[in-house]
Amino acid sequence: MAPSDSKVSFLPCLERRRSKWGGLLLTNAVTPQATQRIVKMPGHKFAETIRSGKPQIGAWMQIPHVMVAETLAQTNLDFLLVDGEHAPIPPDALLDILPATERYGMPVLYRVAWNRIELIKAALDHGANGIMVPMVNSGAEAIEAVSSAKYPPAGKRGSGAWRASNYYQNDAEYRKNANSSLAVVLQIETREALNNLDDIASTPGVDALFIGPADLALSLGIEPGKLTHELLDACQAVANAAKKYGIASGSDVASIDYMIRLQELGLSLFTYGSDPDFILQGGRAVARDFHNALGGTIAEIDVNSVIASPKDAIAVDGLIIPSKSEGARQ
Repeated sequence: MAPSDSKVSFLPCLERRRSKWGGLLLTNAVTPQATQRIVKMPGHKFAETIRSGKPQIGAWMQIPHVMVAETLAQTNLDFLLVDGEHAPIPPDALLDILPATERYGMPVLYRVAWNRIELIKAALDHGANGIMVPMVNSGAEAIEAVSSAKYPPAGKRGSGAWRASNYYQNDAEYRKNANSSLAVVLQIETREALNNLDDIASTPGVDALFIGPADLALSLGIEPGKLTHELLDACQAVANAAKKYGIASGSDVASIDYMIRLQELGLSLFTYGSDPDFILQGGRAVARDFHNALGGTIAEIDVNSVIASPKDAIAVDGLIIPSKSEGARQ
């Protein structure tokens, strides 16, 4: 509009009007033009998909940079698991990450550093599609995690989803749907958690139990990356508890080839690989192919050893699951 017009659209929720003295006044009226520009934040049926038991594959994001987020969002994975526990990605980093992933419709599950309400609500207020909570060991801790993620009466999450509600333009609708649309995934990582599986899995509002195989192995006295019958039995127990209460179960895996075995146990939610891992594997593959093509070798790096077979790999929370034939020999 021309500056001489009496009413000029200024911001989506503000008007700029000229007073009779020639000054400018700001009001909270919404012009028709501004209303047309009010858009909903991208929505996902992520929690519903998890609960359905449909197999899902995601990857870990541990490099806190928008370029990494935007690149990973174009991989055709089912979701990204942004790691706030073992990577330098605090909840406020989501302000840069989420616009990049939303551009391509990529759901983000954010793992908080610990089971604390300020971390959980911060991630959800930014607009994460769900939260993963590590080291949940009891029914009481499960209730605390769910309560932090749900609005009353199901929980104690406070109103204030500033970005998730598109700066309060869709606040009522967001709050109406948030409790059912946002995923709550709890990690089973200790012997104590295995002893309390019924209490954890039966907590209303939990969408999935997710095995942290490295920490679970340590808790059971097993070296991470080494499969034992005890560890497989633990995975089966988690899957059984989840099925009993109508929720999903999952785990990180170190090889796609091993995912079939876990699916046979009843798991459906998986993560495989991470951004540092993808970079290392890609770069090492180029080095290997280059030197193999030239018939030479790399002086300081044995590329045949660094490009290990899947059974030798360790992922973020890596669990090594052998093929059936391998398992029979153990």
